Amino acid sequence: MPEGRAVTGAAAPTRLAHVQALRAVAVGGVLIFHFWPHALPGGFLGVDIFFVISGFLITGGIVRQVERRQFSFRQFYIRRIRRLIPAAALVALVSGVVAWFVQPISLWLDTFSELLASTLYVQNWFLVYKGNDYFAGSPSLAQHYWSLSVEEQFYLIWPVIIVLAGWIGHRTGGVRRGVIVALGALTLASFITSVVVTPQDWQLSFFATHIRAWEFGVGALLALAPTPERRPWHAAVGWAGLVVLAVCLYVYRGTWPFPGWIGAIPVLATALCLWGGFGQGRRALSRVVLSPPVLWAGDISYSLYLWHWPIIVLAPWVLEGETSLPVDLGLVVLCFLLAWVTKTQVEDRFREGGVVLVRGVDPLRRPSIVVATVLPLVVVVGCVLQLSTITAASSRAAALEGQALASDLPCYGVEALDDPSCEPPFGDELIPALSTAYVDFTQSPENNECMQTVTASTVIRCVFGDPHSDTTVALVGDSHGLAWLPAAQVAAEERGWRLLTYLRGACPVSAAVTKRYVPGEQELCDAWSRDVIEEVVTDPEVDLVMTAALNTITWVPTEGRSPYETGVEGYAQAWNRWAEAGKRVLVMEETPLPRDDVLECLSQQPARACAQPESQVDQPGPSPLHAAVDRLRADGQPVDLMPVRDLFCADDACPAVVGNIVVYVDGDHVSQPYMRTLGPRVGEAWDALVNAG
Repeated sequence: MPEGRAVTGAAAPTRLAHVQALRAVAVGGVLIFHFWPHALPGGFLGVDIFFVISGFLITGGIVRQVERRQFSFRQFYIRRIRRLIPAAALVALVSGVVAWFVQPISLWLDTFSELLASTLYVQNWFLVYKGNDYFAGSPSLAQHYWSLSVEEQFYLIWPVIIVLAGWIGHRTGGVRRGVIVALGALTLASFITSVVVTPQDWQLSFFATHIRAWEFGVGALLALAPTPERRPWHAAVGWAGLVVLAVCLYVYRGTWPFPGWIGAIPVLATALCLWGGFGQGRRALSRVVLSPPVLWAGDISYSLYLWHWPIIVLAPWVLEGETSLPVDLGLVVLCFLLAWVTKTQVEDRFREGGVVLVRGVDPLRRPSIVVATVLPLVVVVGCVLQLSTITAASSRAAALEGQALASDLPCYGVEALDDPSCEPPFGDELIPALSTAYVDFTQSPENNECMQTVTASTVIRCVFGDPHSDTTVALVGDSHGLAWLPAAQVAAEERGWRLLTYLRGACPVSAAVTKRYVPGEQELCDAWSRDVIEEVVTDPEVDLVMTAALNTITWVPTEGRSPYETGVEGYAQAWNRWAEAGKRVLVMEETPLPRDDVLECLSQQPARACAQPESQVDQPGPSPLHAAVDRLRADGQPVDLMPVRDLFCADDACPAVVGNIVVYVDGDHVSQPYMRTLGPRVGEAWDALVNAG
């Protein structure tokens, strides 16, 4: 994480121990948060501590060299390469090799894409592109490299800014003054951007380099501040900062929009720790904080940060099951052991310009800069080769699907479920490829362009089919509505009808309010849902509304009703408004649930072993969708439920593969290729409703 040994500006050499202690606090917070998130909910703030330290340690040295006209970009970047890249590339290489052996093929696309992005130090932007939530429960192998990417981008740009500011300052009143003005302006602009952007898009705000830059800037400005004569009360300031940090580590939650203005509290507390220190180690508390074990943890913090996350992610695959507390404690020991070996045998040797192996043992020594360049290159080449193989498999599966649809092959998709004697037309081929099945759904053009995210409430409307048709169908819903879109597209194209979509993640269209646990999401979902209901009501061209939703949504109870009753009432009110506006309403029954690890199962076992008994595929609890339909049908409203169980299950089982097609992409979403084969069935349901009207 932060830069190595040089201590500059407001820090003196005798205070390096305080920086190392602060590093230990930072990496300890991250480690505890990732192993036991409920024990230290704000442990993720350790990364912010590292950012401040990096800005603090790097800036003063650069400025002094610029003032003496001795700064060399070449030497600066060579030191960064020797200091940071070998250990990071080694961990990425080992992680990728282990993942290749133990992870199922269904995870390889994410794994090797992120390892490639991490090795190229653009992981933070790759996670922004993917729309990743750092606090979601689906960790990826190289997710933690996002902070290293931010730091490397900082190291790449920061010296350029300082040199330019120093050059201008040299001609206008002083190098240091020019640098302080420039960095102060950038820090303030970045912080204002963070405050403004975070409430609107906290995923971008969390990962974006320019929005995080102010944290480095605070450390940089501290390094350039005048160094006062040391007084006993300075340590009290440092201890006050440490107390605030401890409170933040315990109180902060990943559900809070971050960083934003609340990020200023731990950042400024870190600055207080750097400025004040923790005393000279003579008092009891100082002796603890500055003790050899703590300083040793700070010394290995970079390697410890690198190793801990892949160990957490890979351990369940290596051990073939979830870990327990004793196992987790053993894994923590392993993290420290690997970090110590990496620190002494990789970090130190490359920093000093040495070699990887012990001196006198390796007869094929090469200069460290050469190895530091080759090692990440090996990772890049390995990832590219793996991704090329995955791309080829995906392309083959797409070609087979195109062939099946163009030729109307028998026994493809749902037709194979209707006729047990059917032989799949492509043998054991799977469509889509397991390595891309989930991504094909989550990163489809329809998802990216027509699906509103959980951080916004603006209604997005997409048009498919014949835009000039006299018959219009509106598809509304959450991600399960998105799952039905391929079937609706086929049905609309076959009939020459117009299809509109109103979709948003984790937000069913209802007059009730969904219970959300991230601040702001509940209000955004409620606003979007109300606007969609109104827009469909007031659109005279909509003849039929097709809606789908996940059944496990929790509702904010209204007075006198349970959450379930509130959900029933919310659906009934929304559908009733559409019906009274002259639209027919088709409610899609919840699709049967597969096993949670369906893709992993298919990558390791025959398809028949991955089927789910029909007795285990129901959504938990009673369905508010069914209850709301029954209520409105009893009132004579044109609202119908389309049963779908027979489209997924036969002979008391719900298979994971039907007619060459992988049915599910995760624990509750259906694959696009399988949905496309259901298009004619959906079209028949549409015909029945429209003709009945």
